[in-house]
Amino acid sequence: MVCIHDRDAIRIFLEDDKLKALLDKISAKRPSHPAITADNIILDGAGHKITGNQTGDGVFASGRANVTIRNLNVTNFSYGVYLDAVSDSLVYNNTVVSNTKSGVSFLSGSSLLLQF
Repeated sequence: MVCIHDRDAIRIFLEDDKLKALLDKISAKRPSHPAITADNIILDGAGHKITGNQTGDGVFASGRANVTIRNLNVTNFSYGVYLDAVSDSLVYNNTVVSNTKSGVSFLSGSSLLLQF
């Protein structure tokens, strides 16, 4: 599992080669998923793609606040983006297709904005 965490607000926006290497590593470790494990996170995929093997979650967060997931192409997972008990968060400008159960799932939470 790749964990994205920090105590302070961080912005994950890497140069193309570094982001591609990270996303390739994530895709190679299916059914593991990038798990957002802290509040105040921006995951900016810069248009890159993560591909699964029809299992697991493309991006996962639980019990977090102020999470932004944007500019990412997520395909071929059970759930493309799975958010559980997440609040004050944004999911926008993503391409989430060909996932077996759902593209974007909000199990519970408040103040969530989903925009394509």
